[in-house]
Amino acid sequence: MLVSLTVGKVDAGVTVLLTPDKRLGFAIKIEFPSILLPPNISSGSIVDINVSQNATKEAAADRAFRALQDSIYNSFGA
Repeated sequence: MLVSLTVGKVDAGVTVLLTPDKRLGFAIKIEFPSILLPPNISSGSIVDINVSQNATKEAAADRAFRALQDSIYNSFGA
């Protein structure tokens, strides 16, 4: 999903991104690390961010978490 956001403010490594929420009728404010955005942005710039779920990494994280739980259970029991 491609999302277009307007830069509201850039300050101390944090950028405030705004998007109008058409259902609520007002802007949603998102604080985003400036280092992850293009270097020449300023207030009023419009940035596009592509958002998607990474099922492969999600499954790997789930397997690692379950393995950790099993290891703790096997070490300390319940």
